[in-house]
Amino acid sequence: MLFGGSEAFSSERRFAYGRTHPSTFRLHAVEVQRTKGKDRAQEMKILSKNLNVDGVKLTQILTENRSKMDDNSEKAKYIDWLLQTPQTKSPKSKPTKKTTDSDERKPSFLSSETFADRKDLHPDFKEALEKVFKVKTMTEIQAKTFGVVSSGQDCLGRAKTGTGKTLAFLVPAISRILEHPPKKDCVGILVVSPTRELANQIADQAEKLLTFHSGMNVQVMFGGTKVKRDVNQFTRKIPTILVATPGRLLDHLQSTQVNGRSFGRDIMSQTPLVVLDETDILLDMGSRREIQKILSYLPPKHIRQTLLFSATLPPDLRKIMEDNMKKDFTKVDCINDGDADTNSKVIESHVIIPSMDRFISSVVEIVHLAIQEDPDAKIVAFFPTARMVAYFSDLFNEHLKIPVIELHSKKSQGYRNRASEEFRQASSAILFTSDVSARGVDYPGVSQVLQFGMPDNRQQYIHRIGRTGRAGAEGKGCLVLGPFEGQFLKELKGLDIPENQQLRSLLNNPMETDIQEMLSAATERIRNSKKRQSQAKAAYQAFLGFYLGKMKLMRMRSKDQLVAVANDISGQMGLTEVPSLTSRMVGKMGLKGVNGITIQVESEEDKYKRRNGRRQGGGPRSSRGQGGPTRKGNSSRRRR
Repeated sequence: MLFGGSEAFSSERRFAYGRTHPSTFRLHAVEVQRTKGKDRAQEMKILSKNLNVDGVKLTQILTENRSKMDDNSEKAKYIDWLLQTPQTKSPKSKPTKKTTDSDERKPSFLSSETFADRKDLHPDFKEALEKVFKVKTMTEIQAKTFGVVSSGQDCLGRAKTGTGKTLAFLVPAISRILEHPPKKDCVGILVVSPTRELANQIADQAEKLLTFHSGMNVQVMFGGTKVKRDVNQFTRKIPTILVATPGRLLDHLQSTQVNGRSFGRDIMSQTPLVVLDETDILLDMGSRREIQKILSYLPPKHIRQTLLFSATLPPDLRKIMEDNMKKDFTKVDCINDGDADTNSKVIESHVIIPSMDRFISSVVEIVHLAIQEDPDAKIVAFFPTARMVAYFSDLFNEHLKIPVIELHSKKSQGYRNRASEEFRQASSAILFTSDVSARGVDYPGVSQVLQFGMPDNRQQYIHRIGRTGRAGAEGKGCLVLGPFEGQFLKELKGLDIPENQQLRSLLNNPMETDIQEMLSAATERIRNSKKRQSQAKAAYQAFLGFYLGKMKLMRMRSKDQLVAVANDISGQMGLTEVPSLTSRMVGKMGLKGVNGITIQVESEEDKYKRRNGRRQGGGPRSSRGQGGPTRKGNSSRRRR
């Protein structure tokens, strides 16, 4: 099966559960069947549903109960199988590599410490972690960073996605400023985040952590919202914890006044602790200059505490560390040499579409199959650009009547917040998204990740696949490439991504009649709708723009070849003719003289508007006070 699957607990293996404590349960095995042929993800899902807990809580419950069992008992063996941990006593086992202490942890991302064990952690935070977050055991990154950060040291933290990095800096950082309060009317902790979605998530976790503690408050700010709203919040009360994206933060640092004081020079100059979260992606977005400017408003590095959390260590990051961290900073590295880049509990695969005539339909066929195999699946599907997300979302929601949640940068921030929260709370749903959801954002219970089209690079593939298999759970992922994208697989050398034989068979055989009929009807409606023609044209242009920047990765030498591919796809999208491009756009894309490009004839009226009327009634355009991002550092250079 493509996405795996397993029967529910059969009559041969039945379990009864009884609670003996609010945070534990007693597991009674009536009879344990051999696990061969069973699917761990499905078993974990059934257990989660029976116990009414999420995957993170279930993993911790199983781990705590496993520690009390005899290694040779049937129950212990079954839990070991669920957690994918090695048997400590097995005469038949022949390890193929040298084992270390970290190899024997159950599971590897958890430590042996609990939050309750920390005598230096405030009781209010312990209560929030147990009752709100429903966690007891600290993950490895949380256990290793707590003492370092809470003692005031600078720290570089590295850990794989889904291992609790946000709490790894929030819990000790808040503990630190509780013991060493900031000056009155000054921000205590500044967290800089690369994306709006991640900023919202960090702020939400900070607020939950403060559930039982009064006297501290949290504020989040980013582009796409009104600047005046941020200032009004500052005026009412300066936040203890401020979470922000770079562009909006820098705007306030440079220009905002709060009750007669400069936000940058008077307020933030007293901030004792700064966190740069997902620092490598901040730099990848071209935000290095903004980061340096932001840090220049804060206290000097020998006074402030600086925390960097990053999955990789690119050269730019080393320069940031050298310039902005104390020389005796502590490195906490939970990504050991030799570890796989992706989660070993995520089953990965790929398929190359056999012919271009299935480029659009393959998305429908693969999603349809996923729903058939697991009606309760929670799926994240990535597309290369925001316009392609919009096109496919409309195709599914309006034409095929298969509900999906749409999320990308072209939507308003309010919409994005609602869509993100809707998917986060759903037990089963389908999210169509661009890379705004690829990094750091935690959607509980995602069982499958589909990537339609190549990602930006190897690292982005890894971050996308990291939306599933989080906190010790299992997951599945498939990379779906067009015939022209096959060379991208060389970028993933060393990763275990075999060809998906079931999908290969699906796409090599004739399309199912019902899907073919649905697509034909949908295409006809698109042809007869001016609005949807416009939407499909935008997706065509976005496709061209994205893949023009990826020709080197695809080993594609000719732009003529790429344009031919795009023109082929345009017909499948329901466009009545190949879209024309303005001469200006052709020039910007470097497509002048390329075969297959149709240049739009610009009317005299359009020329006049472009030259003189672009800002009619508004004068010079300014994003200050309008809620838009003001700098490229607030979002990726290529809007996602």
